[in-house]
Amino acid sequence: SADTSALGGCSELGSADSQTVAAAFGSLVSATQQMLSPLTGDHSIFAQFSQTAPIASSLPALEAALDSYTYALLTVAPSQQGAIADGKTGVDNSLGNAIGIYDQLCIPSPLYPTVKPVCVGSELT
Repeated sequence: SADTSALGGCSELGSADSQTVAAAFGSLVSATQQMLSPLTGDHSIFAQFSQTAPIASSLPALEAALDSYTYALLTVAPSQQGAIADGKTGVDNSLGNAIGIYDQLCIPSPLYPTVKPVCVGSELT
């Protein structure tokens, strides 16, 4: 949020700085996707121990912060709009997947880890 606010006072960056910004944003996107991959893969562990709610509530906040940051970057580095938009699409897809998984209603399994928790998508509840 502080970075997004600071970008609001910046003027448009030159070509070299814009490329640096786009590359740094690409690294942020990659790091976010790498963080989300094991988080979504380990969903059943969190579901078994009823710990999905805090994760589910934090993912939309992360998505909103990244959206604000992306729009601020597009303002100061419009020459890199394609690269930044592609990064935003990639991270939006990863976050959307994680949000969908963590929005599921799950019933812990008494036979865990042999039998994983039973989860149902929130659109069915």
